[in-house]
Amino acid sequence: MTRTTVSPVETPSNCYSRPRRPLYCGRGWRQSHPLGCRRSVGGPKMTIQESLTQEHSKALSAGAPQRCRANSIRGTTEVTKSSYAPVEAVRRALLLLRKLNELRIASVGDLHRETGITKPTIVRMLETLICEGYVARDNFLGGYRVTSRVEELSLGFDSTPMMIEAARPATIELTRRIKWPVSIATPSDGALLVNFTTNSISPWSFPFSVLHSRLQMLITALGRCYFAFCGEDERSEMIRQHRHKWSRDGTSLDVARALSSIGQIREKGYAMPDPSWQSRRFQFIAVPIMDGDRCLAAMGTGFYRRAVPASLIEETLFAPMQKTAAKISHEIALIRTRLKEGDQSLLG
Repeated sequence: MTRTTVSPVETPSNCYSRPRRPLYCGRGWRQSHPLGCRRSVGGPKMTIQESLTQEHSKALSAGAPQRCRANSIRGTTEVTKSSYAPVEAVRRALLLLRKLNELRIASVGDLHRETGITKPTIVRMLETLICEGYVARDNFLGGYRVTSRVEELSLGFDSTPMMIEAARPATIELTRRIKWPVSIATPSDGALLVNFTTNSISPWSFPFSVLHSRLQMLITALGRCYFAFCGEDERSEMIRQHRHKWSRDGTSLDVARALSSIGQIREKGYAMPDPSWQSRRFQFIAVPIMDGDRCLAAMGTGFYRRAVPASLIEETLFAPMQKTAAKISHEIALIRTRLKEGDQSLLG
């Protein structure tokens, strides 16, 4: 009997006619292949659109966001939407901890009525929280209570996370409008530390690292902006810190020049780099984020000098940045109001 072999090129097309589950390869969706490659057997290289399943194509055309890696800096900008299904056990444990914190002292029955979780599950969760040091069983009080260790859960939430939470949607919207990357910086030991940036989603992003960079207070746009709009006491402390740093590493310091520019910066409402330190290729502009009379941070953007004429900077960049800064200030006030109302409900 003659044995017939079929080469990969001669493989019948109907052997791959069964629809296959799409896979995400990091750059887009592609149809899974038995040989683990993107190229169909004997055929041309598939494009991303050709490799989408019919259901995914419909979802994409309807505007539904694609699933992305949780650590992708170019992933979805909607931080409140999770990438994967939540772990129910974790959700119930957090709900239990929140209710116990609200009730101050609670029995297993009280927690069951508040959460709807079965009593055996509540007991196991409470024992786990006791083991981790967040809950204590107090027989004198007739129930369970939270311990002082729960305060550790809020140690990382200071003014900076609140600033990022309030500024993220507004700065993303601003970046989509002006196209240039937007950064927010706060003071740190006599300098400005960039805590947040939209550089990864900007079509004209910087060719250098921005996030977590430290900027000089007296010569950069972000630094001069914060220096001009902060309070007198804070400004004096920053000068002291800057002088201490200058005495150690020999950094150039011209406090008198920086102080003389405060009035002009306040009058214009924005700051640009010191003329003696400006880049030939890039230009920067920064506006303050205020909380009443107090300056909380500085928000800035950078652009190529040839792309934006000097006569159009105020119209195309400063005006939308000023409106965005006002939105962020308003959102910070709303967050503080919500936190204050939550504290009053617990005290009540």
